[in-house]
Formats: sequence, structure tokens, C-alpha cells
Amino acid sequence: MQQQWTVIESQAAAAHEEAEQAQAAAAKAEADLASLSTAYNSLEAHAFELEERLRQQQQPQGGVGESNPGSGGAADADGCSGVSESELQARIAAAAAGARVAAEAEAGEEMEDLLACLGEEQGKVEVLSTRLTELGEDVDKLLQGAAAAAEEDDNDDKGEGGSDALL
Repeated sequence: MQQQWTVIESQAAAAHEEAEQAQAAAAKAEADLASLSTAYNSLEAHAFELEERLRQQQQPQGGVGESNPGSGGAADADGCSGVSESELQARIAAAAAGARVAAEAEAGEEMEDLLACLGEEQGKVEVLSTRLTELGEDVDKLLQGAAAAAEEDDNDDKGEGGSDALL
């Protein structure tokens, strides 16, 4: 009986220690989460501030000498005060051209990625088609069935048949 009591006490002590470790780990995880949340909120506020400044700078200027309500002095902070309207338009055009070039470059990279994925998928289709042909399946018939099923899914997604078909 004494041995059983000793075993139970050691198990209880081990469980208590494990619970304390779990609580410590949970407290650390909670502190880490709070820290990450604070950092994220800070970044989000900074991003919002930058977006607002961008919107203010993109708004058409009513006149060079007129004050823009709500600008918060962003134009002065960026060194745009005293700039002629034509120079401002040239800066805007240059920024737009730079953004367009960057967007085209990004789109080109995305297109290359998509083409690489398409090539990989085409290779898979060829391997599977060959294997299915070896197994005696009609690959063209299977592909037509798959295309019809995909078209039917697209039609269902557009709302044709809708949820009334389920009722």
C-alpha cells in the first residue's frame, strides 16, 4: 500500500510539474502573440498613413497657391511647395510611368510563372494520357468528360440551377 501511495504521489508531482510547464509555455506564447499583434498593428497604421499620403498627393491640385484641406502639410514635408503645376504634372507622369513599368515587370514575372506551371501541368497530362492509353482507356473520351464536368461546375458557380436544385 505504501508503494502505491508513493507511485501516486510521484505521478501527481509529475503531472503538476507538467501543468506548470504548460502554463509557462502558454504564457510565453501569449506574450509572443501580444508582441506580434502590437508589431502588426504598428505596421498596419504605418501602411494606412502611407496610403493616405499617397492619396493626398494623387489628388488633382486646385491651384499651386491654394491650400488643400486635409493635406496635413504632406506637400510641404515632401518638398513640393512652390512647384509649378507643369513640374508637378511632369513628376506625376514620371511616377505613373515608373509604376507602370514596375507593374508590367511584375506582370511579366507572373506570366512566366504561370507558363512554367502550365508546362508542368501539360507534362503531367501527357504522362497520364500515355499511362491511361496503356491501360486501355479512351483518353479523349475522359478529357471530354472532364471538360463537361468543369463547364458544369462553372455554370453552377454562376448561379444557374442555384440552391433551388437542392430543395
